[in-house]
Amino acid sequence: MVYLAYGLTIGSALPLPGLLIGNCPAQVEIRLGKLSPPPAEKVEGCYFYAHATVAYLYWHDVGAILVREGREIILDLGPGAVEQEVNLAILGPAMAILLHQRGLMPLHASAVAIGGEGVAFIGESGLGKSSLAAACYGQGYRLVTDDLLAVELDNPGAVPLVFPGFAQIRLAPKATFLLNETPDILNFGHPQKNKLACRANRGFINQPLPLRRIYVLSPGRDQGIGPLALQEAFIALVGNTYRLSLVHPFYGSTNLINCASLSKRVPIRRLFVKRSLNALLKLVHLIEEDLNDLKPRESQNLGTCS
Repeated sequence: MVYLAYGLTIGSALPLPGLLIGNCPAQVEIRLGKLSPPPAEKVEGCYFYAHATVAYLYWHDVGAILVREGREIILDLGPGAVEQEVNLAILGPAMAILLHQRGLMPLHASAVAIGGEGVAFIGESGLGKSSLAAACYGQGYRLVTDDLLAVELDNPGAVPLVFPGFAQIRLAPKATFLLNETPDILNFGHPQKNKLACRANRGFINQPLPLRRIYVLSPGRDQGIGPLALQEAFIALVGNTYRLSLVHPFYGSTNLINCASLSKRVPIRRLFVKRSLNALLKLVHLIEEDLNDLKPRESQNLGTCS
């Protein structure tokens, strides 16, 4: 089966629920194969090895994954591999490494489209990036991605572009009301964290968008939006590069350059959030006011969708 995600056509020997189906030749292949483990160190719960064009990952509950030259992901699954865990490994760490290999910048972020432009949310895990994206979706905006955002910085004189991921968002069961529709549950997005993988197909965009703004979520007693110094923005981008410790040996210096460039080319603001799902709708309105030169509803300026 051939799927579409992150501006790529992806041929996969395994089903990847939530991804759009494509009919063009595959640029990336995901296939099964036997892998011989190289010397590897333990990083972020997995065993990892990399050089400039190849990365090897191993998890006890998944097996081994080789990512090569931005074109190939080879899976050597363990005997007890769980489908949801395998999909999370493919579409999370393995895909982030593949995007690095293809020259894109992977951010640990959720993003929506407002007025035909991308608006991204970054911040520490647990502050509600996915829930805020779901609240925006429930108010009529389109989902761009959840968890992994691909950013292109190739042209120094142009606005950076973001490439949509896939029409799926992982939410705690109590947060699904934010979607403002009966959720179409695909599976448990993360068995240990009790999150549901929900389809977000309504108006999903399958084309690159200019990145208009990045919000850094921070805990606060009162909700609001405030400025962020350039150095703080840079540090936030470095800290929210997807699985930076996995790619640092060979992409760390490039990533620092990308973070510096992105912090200067896209406005980055601090978004103070309360740990309350019911308060997220107010945050959506604050974002709308902050983007006051854009249409108040994505439905007024939809652009092209797949």
